[in-house]
Amino acid sequence: MPPPQGLHPHVNILFYADSSATNLLVVYPGGILRRQPEEFGLRMLKDILEANPFPTISVDLVNRFWNLNGDGSVDATRKASATTLTTTLLQKYDEIWFFGKHLGNFNDPWGFGWDQNGYSDSELTPSELDALAKWMNNGGGVLMLGDHSNWVSTGGMGETNLYNLGRALGKNVLRAGQMRVWEGDPGAYKLDKQVNTSGDADDMVDMPNQEDAVPQDIYPAFRDYFLKGEKFAERFWHPLFVGAPRSDDPNGIIKVFPDHGHEGALNFPTTYAPAIWPDAGSFQPKPEVVARGTNQDNGEQIDLVSAYDGQLAGVGRIVAHTTFHHFVNVNLHGFLNSDGTPDETLQIISQYFANLAWWLMPRHNKNQGLGWVLQSLTKSTIMRDLQGAPLGVLGTAAYRVLGEMATGGQIRDLINVALEKVIPPTRYNGSLRLLLPSQAYLLGGLVAEQQLAYASIGHHREASEVHELAARGIKRALREEVEELEARADTIKAVMKDYD
Repeated sequence: MPPPQGLHPHVNILFYADSSATNLLVVYPGGILRRQPEEFGLRMLKDILEANPFPTISVDLVNRFWNLNGDGSVDATRKASATTLTTTLLQKYDEIWFFGKHLGNFNDPWGFGWDQNGYSDSELTPSELDALAKWMNNGGGVLMLGDHSNWVSTGGMGETNLYNLGRALGKNVLRAGQMRVWEGDPGAYKLDKQVNTSGDADDMVDMPNQEDAVPQDIYPAFRDYFLKGEKFAERFWHPLFVGAPRSDDPNGIIKVFPDHGHEGALNFPTTYAPAIWPDAGSFQPKPEVVARGTNQDNGEQIDLVSAYDGQLAGVGRIVAHTTFHHFVNVNLHGFLNSDGTPDETLQIISQYFANLAWWLMPRHNKNQGLGWVLQSLTKSTIMRDLQGAPLGVLGTAAYRVLGEMATGGQIRDLINVALEKVIPPTRYNGSLRLLLPSQAYLLGGLVAEQQLAYASIGHHREASEVHELAARGIKRALREEVEELEARADTIKAVMKDYD
């Protein structure tokens, strides 16, 4: 795993799996991956993430029961003992993305194939759950995945239940385990209330639609804010779905996903005990739906993605999806051009993957990266030429420079990291947001203060100095915004006086 260079934002991600079907085999364009060794592999996702320039990302796949060979295939012999989640393992990573398939602690003799339903040690042990909880409470980010439910024998003759793929690893994880449905519907067939976003038949045979170049349309969450008198002011999209500007959408909103014929379902607890879901002062962060899709079987809108911003309460963030099929090879390779390059759809989906890695990143990583970003902007020829310009001009230029390596969602989240040095996040998430300067103006204040402070541009500052500079930059933007508003008010008053 390559170490991060300097203070460049970097994230180490652990893909944690349990099935022999999860591998890192190379994927080539064309062909059909259904029932092929590459089908449930994560090679495309890993390559996309590790090619990302901002933040830089390192990915390790660790399988609980199976070793990987040098070519990315899974060794034919199961490990003598499981690779468990220990404090030592977890401390190497900033995020863990769960790619479980096992249903629980058993092998169903009437199952759908070997290594399908689980072993006697498939579920996380109390010691693993404790280590994971401490790591999450210290800021570690979690992506919780599963899929549809399968019928499985749970006891005597004829005693069966619907257990969700991924249940063994996911169901007991602190907070994250409560964000997906692990038992009961939806299953893999219409009889079991399947959730079908691809339009494939429910025969579980070929499912060609999930491999084609046609994605599902998704509907990211947004909030519209209004000024007094119900006048529309501004629309804020969740940063997970703000990508790079495109010709058809200057805001770059991500509105496509891979699709699948049998997705799972999200869950939202009926109660939120503070011991599990901590408060942030008078405010308690809770999971919220951040994207919806459409069930092609009945046209109903369904919840696809939920997000929990634990960083507001000093713990790690969590994202949950209805299915791991939003990430695996079989659902991504249809978006490859014949030469192996990503088509436009995969480029957009890749921006979501990068946003996800960034959004789940622990706050201390972003704090470290804030200094690097501001120094990089200060070194830019464009920004040096604009030194002393109005903050709005400076910030707009800085947005363009950052946009060459980062998505709009990442830039907004980074500015919010600085904003939190001055205003608690629980305050600016509400109507106060409308009273603040624009994101570009705030960024202009950060850059201006950086330019003023750094005579020697290559010199790295300590974290406390970076935080102080960020706070000064935000305060400068707030102060100059107030001064501009006061000047405008004085001008208007003068005009009104002339006509009294």
